[in-house]
Amino acid sequence: MDSESVKKWKAERIEEGILDEECFIELENIYKYNPEGIAERIPCLLETMESELRKVARYQKGLTGDLDESMDALTSLQFASTRIGCKKIKTKIEEMAGVDEEEADMWSDARREMNRALAELKIHMDTYLTIQMDSKELLIIETR
Repeated sequence: MDSESVKKWKAERIEEGILDEECFIELENIYKYNPEGIAERIPCLLETMESELRKVARYQKGLTGDLDESMDALTSLQFASTRIGCKKIKTKIEEMAGVDEEEADMWSDARREMNRALAELKIHMDTYLTIQMDSKELLIIETR
């Protein structure tokens, strides 16, 4: 992860406040040790996480008034960061959100409910992420 393009990519994300240096160190360690082959899924998860972080950052900076979109994005980010074991990224997400206990409980309840519904349907993880990104699609599945 030392090429010039990667350095530029990292610098842009740090400048935009999307991730910080500690997050990148954590990701590099995951690549090095590759627990359970998870490193292969990190680029896809990072792309998803970056998109969602941008939604949150736009809301936090007052560029959009869509709180629901921001909360949906934070929920999916928490799932993705937990899934790949990125504690520092999860902490960064919570800091960006200004998470209080009530919000944290709400996210936890929502995640539990999604886990229950998706476990019943035995949906593959990639589909899980897609569904979690689109709450409308999740509602359709839950009502079937």
